[in-house]
Amino acid sequence: MNLDSAYAAHQLFVAAHGQQHTLEVYLDYTCPFSAKLWRTLTSEVIPHIAEASLGVSIVFRHQVQPWHPTSTLLHEASLAVEKLNPPGFVPFSQALFEHQREYFDEANVEKTRAETYRQLADLAASINAIDDRQAMLQLLDIQPSVEARNAGNAVTNDLKYHIRLARAKAVHVSPTVAFDGVADDSGCYAIAIAIFSMGIIRDALYNQALNDQPTLSLLDNALVRLVAGLLFISGMTFVATSTYALGITGTFLGDYFGILMSERVTGFPFNVLENPMYVGSTMSFLGTALWHAKPAGLLVTAYVWLVYWVALQFEGPFTAMIYANASKAKTEKQQSASVINKKKKKL
Repeated sequence: MNLDSAYAAHQLFVAAHGQQHTLEVYLDYTCPFSAKLWRTLTSEVIPHIAEASLGVSIVFRHQVQPWHPTSTLLHEASLAVEKLNPPGFVPFSQALFEHQREYFDEANVEKTRAETYRQLADLAASINAIDDRQAMLQLLDIQPSVEARNAGNAVTNDLKYHIRLARAKAVHVSPTVAFDGVADDSGCYAIAIAIFSMGIIRDALYNQALNDQPTLSLLDNALVRLVAGLLFISGMTFVATSTYALGITGTFLGDYFGILMSERVTGFPFNVLENPMYVGSTMSFLGTALWHAKPAGLLVTAYVWLVYWVALQFEGPFTAMIYANASKAKTEKQQSASVINKKKKKL
């Protein structure tokens, strides 16, 4: 999609040898995942595209999240900076992502709109994104009027333009990335195929490696094989039922793409184990090692569980956070709808 000349500063990177493709990134300044994508984009993606001389231009798009009230104010501030000093737009966006926690709900619940505008103007001035702090406030502040007109400020129409743009593209979550105007979830399915394929290769290599290892006679008996069979069957049951319960996108990192289930799965096997897929996989490794009476397999199983445990230190809190945020947003939406319905009944 073409970039309006009024927002030329939103072009984060221009293709070196003529524009062949356009990568649009829809980000929200108060979204932690947008901040993560911004860091990756500016520190890795853009340098790589520049070094490889790829014909890809990158455009920043605003994705305001209205359930965070300061989101609107931060996007307004960035548009005000662009009006006053277009080259200051990217440095100011960088600063907003770096300081985003200062604009989270809890940090601003008792601040007025005007106070937040002044905080944003101070930030812009501190990094020299603007020369005139008062000029920025003139664009942001709601000007006095004899009667209430709900006219907004000097960047309201600019913000409306960007919101309409995102809505026209059916963008409803941040971050969203569109390549040549197309945004889809194929990246998640590509990762699913890659992870599943590597899992098959891993299992094949594990079994091949076990065949080359010495057997321990102490483990080579019917009782151990019975235990091994139960472990393997139970483990694969946990893995298979977890995949069925979560679906493809739930199993293979869909939450990293903003693809969330309506709520966390609490049925079987998640009502038996907190992490049934990792536990089940470990049980399968252990069952295979015992079935073949291979001590080396026991060491590999211990290593596999260690890797899973490390992964859970990051995955667990991340998953809890995104679903807590989703639940909070859902509750707020329901409360808002309830208030509106009560007002309608009174009328």
